[in-house]
Amino acid sequence: MHRRFSQPTTTIAETFAGAKADYAAMTESRFRRRRPGVGGAGGAADQHYRSESAFVRMREYVRAMIRDDACAKFLVQRALINVIRTGFAYEPDTGDKGLDRELKGRWRDWANDPRQCDAAGVLTFPEIERLTAFNEIVDGDLLHAGTADGAIQTYEADRCCSPRRSERKGLVHGILLDERRRPAALLLQA
Repeated sequence: MHRRFSQPTTTIAETFAGAKADYAAMTESRFRRRRPGVGGAGGAADQHYRSESAFVRMREYVRAMIRDDACAKFLVQRALINVIRTGFAYEPDTGDKGLDRELKGRWRDWANDPRQCDAAGVLTFPEIERLTAFNEIVDGDLLHAGTADGAIQTYEADRCCSPRRSERKGLVHGILLDERRRPAALLLQA
């Protein structure tokens, strides 16, 4: 018995056109340039920089863009507005309305007094909140630590870095990680 085969749903030309389109996604053009440090092998989340000096250089490039480019500055400002919105709102819920009002009032007094809120005595809590969001976007890092007197001590990302020629395993940009990669200690430069 003689069987007739039906025509394939896609032609060879269509198959090659699809393959060519897939390949074009990785082809360099004036719209898609090869980026240094971008490879096809994959890697860890921090693979885009291989050394601390590359990380610091990348941070300085971004700072220069924000400083020198009005469009970049505008985009960061819009992002800050969208992230912060009305800001952090402390809403205690102890079950006692009088205590809730008292705690909220104490927090408001603390947050709006730079001498109580900021270890340097310069910023209010909303200003620290904005600084934190800005540095998260631009620098990628900003560190805060609580002090014994209840203030917030802020450290710029530049202060947190690994000492030169450090042999300590688990030291990443000045943060010593434990065996489960949890922050265990912070090494700050003066």
